[in-house]
Amino acid sequence: MAFGLVHYVYLMVALLMSVCMLLLIRRYLQQKNKMTLVFTLFILSYLLVGFFYFGRGFFGLNTDESELIYRAGMACTALTPAILAVFMFYPMMAERQGAVAKYIAVLLFVVWVLTLFSMSMLSLGTVIHSYSFDYFDVYYTTFGPIPYIGILGIPIGIALVDALAIIMMYLRESDYFYKMRAMFLLVGWLVVLAGQTLLLEASTLVLGASLTTIGVLLMAATILRRKPT
Repeated sequence: MAFGLVHYVYLMVALLMSVCMLLLIRRYLQQKNKMTLVFTLFILSYLLVGFFYFGRGFFGLNTDESELIYRAGMACTALTPAILAVFMFYPMMAERQGAVAKYIAVLLFVVWVLTLFSMSMLSLGTVIHSYSFDYFDVYYTTFGPIPYIGILGIPIGIALVDALAIIMMYLRESDYFYKMRAMFLLVGWLVVLAGQTLLLEASTLVLGASLTTIGVLLMAATILRRKPT
């Protein structure tokens, strides 16, 4: 058992995400909005990552248990952009008819096929222990000839598509409240992406996890904020 600062940061991430989930579940029970439920699943993925990575402190460095929890955490990380894609694109698909709706449905189908492929590679690929930093193991995964950056390229690409969807929402909204909601969602998501990028380097793990959390909290606060009457 060995806990470092990184583990406690992820425990804080999990606790903050738990609070967000409770607020979102309360909102869902009040409004029965399916998209609120989808966003709750988006928050759940970050909650699981927080608990998974905190839980690695209960096991020794470079152990089978640490590697298994790493695989689970990375699979959740790859899943997150796909959930956000449903949150962003499903309302667009519901508003439109004909060919446009079909194109969006095909896009979501491709997103989920690629996501499941990426999760499979992260779950079943070869995990290589790079080094340990502050009692926290740093791994990377390969899958046959596909390098780690190639595996991560799928969720990164989907995350950029999500950002594009938020920009589209901002451009098409005429109502000031919803336009600002789109803007804050975009800012929050870009902060998340910046944080995720920093997680690739061990020396910036704490900063990366903190930035990711700030971005997700901003997005959650934006969704929870009610339109003034």
